[in-house]
Amino acid sequence: MAVHALEDLDDAYDVTRAFLWPVDRTRWIKLALVVLLVGGPGTNHTSVRYNLPADRVPPAAAPTWARSTSGSGS
Repeated sequence: MAVHALEDLDDAYDVTRAFLWPVDRTRWIKLALVVLLVGGPGTNHTSVRYNLPADRVPPAAAPTWARSTSGSGS
């Protein structure tokens, strides 16, 4: 069973190598453009934005400025 997986990986490697070499500038530029559009320059951001009332956010998850302090008169 494991041998079949290794054979498939070997086949995938061969096909990928045949696709990428010899180096064709147009193909590489198209691949770079696809990677840039899919990944973006900085993918370390959240695409979901939401607002919760401060009283509904768990205290550990709320930023320090949003944490309610009981008993303070300010």
